[in-house]
Amino acid sequence: MTALTRTADMIPLWLKPGNEAQGLPAGYSLEPGAEQLLVHGGNIADLRGELEGAGRPSFMIFDLPGEARAAEAALASRGLEGFRVESGRTLNGEGLLMMVSAGAPLEAFSAFDIQDERTRTGYQLPLRGSWEMELGEAEAILALPPADRIDLASVLARKICDAGNPNVVRALQHELESIPGASVGLPRLELADLAEDIEIDEGQDAGDLHRTILRHARSLDCSDQIDSLARRLREEFPATVRQKDYGPAGAEF
Repeated sequence: MTALTRTADMIPLWLKPGNEAQGLPAGYSLEPGAEQLLVHGGNIADLRGELEGAGRPSFMIFDLPGEARAAEAALASRGLEGFRVESGRTLNGEGLLMMVSAGAPLEAFSAFDIQDERTRTGYQLPLRGSWEMELGEAEAILALPPADRIDLASVLARKICDAGNPNVVRALQHELESIPGASVGLPRLELADLAEDIEIDEGQDAGDLHRTILRHARSLDCSDQIDSLARRLREEFPATVRQKDYGPAGAEF
């Protein structure tokens, strides 16, 4: 995963100015667009009239974009009058939900509510809105390259574990192999595979057994299999896959 380069996470809030001639009120967006303004600490006072017309935004942040989309669908299905929802992603790829109430007053422009629903692992960055920052600080965060939450894999594993079904876990391992970038050849040894050779008492802790099997699987030397696979790839894709050149005496597989 990409190294986490940010020291703070930010919710960028974009204002879509209204058009009185066309009868279009101002509105908010989680994504930049033509003629949209980033709401920040330096312009929020000047935008007071536009912000009052756009309504009061509040935000929820989730581990995954899919969770934000599910929350958006649930809220949208209620059909609340004067209430709009929009889902998106944070700068670190997490799920973000914006809820805008047209009837709620804006007593404090710098204190839009942010409800954090992320799994607590100790790796979350301080989360602020662009409206709480000066323009230079907000633009600096926006200019950073995409990054990943360094604990996201652990969080996903916890959510899968919550299913409480080993068959789902094994099926997911096999499905993941088909995704480009995934590890191929995940260990598929199950406790049931050992039943032909050994007997295991029902009282034996399955977690301890699994950890022992995992330690053994990670200690296996797969260099011969990798060499064989490399040869096969060079044969299958001769125009795009070739032996690395390690110098004049570069060895072939």
